[in-house]
Amino acid sequence: MKNIKIFIPLLAGLLLAACADDTKLMVSANPTAPVLSTPSMTTTAYKADSTAYVLSLDSTGVAETFIGTKADYGVSTTVTYSLQIDKTGNNFANAQTITSSTKDSLPVTVAQLYNLITDTTGLNATIGIKTSFDVRIMATIGTNSANSHALYSNTQMIKINPLASLKPYTSVTPNLWYIIGLGDGNWTYSTAGIGVSMFPLSVIT
Repeated sequence: MKNIKIFIPLLAGLLLAACADDTKLMVSANPTAPVLSTPSMTTTAYKADSTAYVLSLDSTGVAETFIGTKADYGVSTTVTYSLQIDKTGNNFANAQTITSSTKDSLPVTVAQLYNLITDTTGLNATIGIKTSFDVRIMATIGTNSANSHALYSNTQMIKINPLASLKPYTSVTPNLWYIIGLGDGNWTYSTAGIGVSMFPLSVIT
């Protein structure tokens, strides 16, 4: 009876271990990596005359949607797709992840892209300078590095020009300037003189 009691937990443990490792055992020896399509370059962030994505934090919306084909591991399992970026020629030695999803369509907002490439601890792109970057998709499965089975797509090169924000110059309340009107002797800086002896240089109600 003791032998049976010992055997049952042992068998259960072996079964659990086998289930946890099923993905590792069943993955194809030749999995298919995703293929990253050429960016559409049809968003408002892309400026054809600059042949670059011109980004500013004053802008909103999607900078680009990066689309790849699905990775094939030869087994039915959840795949995570991560969009990576690095400066062209660096061979992804300093790869930064922009966004991740279980879908192979990866939209990236202007703010996401701008903040990541200008981060001084990361890619440290120079404001106002058009710079070339490489992007690729990394596909992984599992929840740990030993079982990630990372696959990498082809590389697409994009150019980005991050601009300084104009908000410091537009968010303040402007000073009012006036021109003298009729010269009727009642020139005054009081509000009673507006539209009578003084006329604003901008339209007011």
